[in-house]
Parts: sequence; structure tokens; C-alpha cells
Amino acid sequence: MTKRLEELGNALIGMFVPRIKAGACGGSYCAWFASCWQCSYKSCAALCQGGCGCTNVRCGAVCG
Repeated sequence: MTKRLEELGNALIGMFVPRIKAGACGGSYCAWFASCWQCSYKSCAALCQGGCGCTNVRCGAVCG
């Protein structure tokens, strides 16, 4: 009986909660920018991952 109630509850919640498809980030790469707000709009290099953005900004650095 409780199993059936759990199934009905899950079905009801499924009607109101959107389903999302999660995906992993792509490969990482170094990106150079001529103007970074994190570096007072001076040049920087950052570690980026495809589809997930860039982190680890290094002011004045170059890739390579």
C-alpha cells in the first residue's frame, strides 16, 4: 500500500517539477583576453572548460 502511495506521489510531483538534462563540461583550455574586468580591464589568461565558463583568471598572463 505504501509503495503505491509513493508511486502516486512521485507521479504527482513529476507533473509540477520540470525535468532537466544535465551535461558534463567539455575539455579544458587556456583563453587569453585583452581586457578582463577582474584585472581592472587589463589583459589576462583564464582556464576555461567547454560549456561551463572560465575560472582561475591570471592578470597579465599569457597562454602557453
